[in-house]
Amino acid sequence: MEKVNLYVKTTFKGPRRQNGAFMYLLEAEGPRGTATKDETKVLEDATENGANLEAIDEALARIKRPVELVIWTDCEWVAGMIENRWPDRWEMNNWLNAHGKQITGWEKCSSILSRLRLHAYHIRKGEHHAYSKWMEDKLKKVEVAPVQRKGEQDV
Repeated sequence: MEKVNLYVKTTFKGPRRQNGAFMYLLEAEGPRGTATKDETKVLEDATENGANLEAIDEALARIKRPVELVIWTDCEWVAGMIENRWPDRWEMNNWLNAHGKQITGWEKCSSILSRLRLHAYHIRKGEHHAYSKWMEDKLKKVEVAPVQRKGEQDV
């Protein structure tokens, strides 16, 4: 089975809604050596968790056949969610949490869950890797509009 690494970085920090960017990089070892594909996107009014979920979902959509997958992320919540297989339990509970409330971002979690079922996978959280510095540098160059709060106007 082909081995693929999925590296995810974002400019988002914490649970507050903000504007920022995410980047993912897929790395696969093939008969001709290492191949990579990356994507960078700007998101408005998003959270760190949401940006990581978006990046992972978009990257997984590019993998068309079953692989041995390692997902690298700095987001503790997303890493724990995937590692502990929370979406499996949420799906069995009709996407409701233990308090009977709808899971925030359940559609994205459902999409990721269905995509991950194709693969043998595990998660690596908060670890530096060969692409860490390059991804951080690339994200620093992405132009992100500042958040405009209610009542503020452009001058």
